[in-house]
Amino acid sequence: MDSMSLSQINFLSDRRKFNLGNLVRIHGEVHSVTDRKVAARSTNFSCDTCGLITEIQHSFPYDEEYVIPRSCLKRKGGCGTSWNSSNYTVRDDMSALFDLHIVTLKDDKFRFRLYLHGQIEPPLKGEAIVFECHPEPIKHPKISEFSEWRGASDNYEILV
Repeated sequence: MDSMSLSQINFLSDRRKFNLGNLVRIHGEVHSVTDRKVAARSTNFSCDTCGLITEIQHSFPYDEEYVIPRSCLKRKGGCGTSWNSSNYTVRDDMSALFDLHIVTLKDDKFRFRLYLHGQIEPPLKGEAIVFECHPEPIKHPKISEFSEWRGASDNYEILV
């Protein structure tokens, strides 16, 4: 599969020749890399009153804040207590956690945020990389055109 630059992705999406569901190989130069973060595919909470475990699924691009359930659900065998910050426990030992680096690539007009999963060393600023992902445009409310994209991957290659 040939790789595309950020400008090529934007050009094809403007002409409706680009299917957002497709896996695409993208190349670009690393502009910045975040420190390692821990993100969650799902988070488990236990009710401090009755012990019921409630799982919350997270979706891409993975909220940085926990989304907590409103209450301990009676229909799932819980006690019905409304939850606030003091009557539940986050169960990291039962949650699906992973390492995450957000790698930003830029070209003349466009920016791409790569959510790099897993326990791999991230690329360095200035390195040219290539990776595969399902890119999503990010539409800004004040701009009618897309100028930013995002996607997730668990690997990349350095271009030489």
